Amino acid sequence: MDGKIKHKLARMNNLEILHVRFHYNGEFVDSRRIVQYVGGDERMSYTEKDKISMPEIRGHLADHVEVKDAMQLN
Repeated sequence: MDGKIKHKLARMNNLEILHVRFHYNGEFVDSRRIVQYVGGDERMSYTEKDKISMPEIRGHLADHVEVKDAMQLN
C-alpha cells in the first residue's frame, strides 16, 4: 500500500473505512460446525466507504492476485 494512502487512512475514523478480507485459490470447508478456509491465501485491503464500487473492490483484489472475469466475488 502506498505510504501516502496509508497515512490518509490512518487519520480517518474507523467508521469511514471498509475492511475487506480476500480469500482466493482455496475453498471453505465445513467440518463439525466449524468453517475453515483451506488451500489458499487470505489478504486484507482497506478502502474509504464513500469510494466503494465493484471496480474499486476488483482493483484491490488485483493488488494480491490476477483478477479473472470468472472469479466469484461474494
